[in-house]
Amino acid sequence: MSDLCIPRALDRHLVSATHAAATAGEFALGAFDAVVEQIAHALRDQGASRTEVEAALRDVFAGLSFPHQWSSTGVRYARLEERAVAVASTAAAAR
Repeated sequence: MSDLCIPRALDRHLVSATHAAATAGEFALGAFDAVVEQIAHALRDQGASRTEVEAALRDVFAGLSFPHQWSSTGVRYARLEERAVAVASTAAAAR
């Protein structure tokens, strides 16, 4: 998995979409799901398995959620992590 990387533009979009979904709520989930799906496809195109895509997303969310882990926003980040893994799994199954 060390050769895999999330494209920089998608990484930036994920950070923005995650923050928006965690702080603003439901209306931002469509953009969040779309970015996660694009990331899943990009990683699969690099040869990542479903397990590797899920692990990459969990690693990303470990970093994204760290500053918020002791706040109510941290709970939202945890929910978004689970949603991201589910979206990535669905995207992998659809291919």
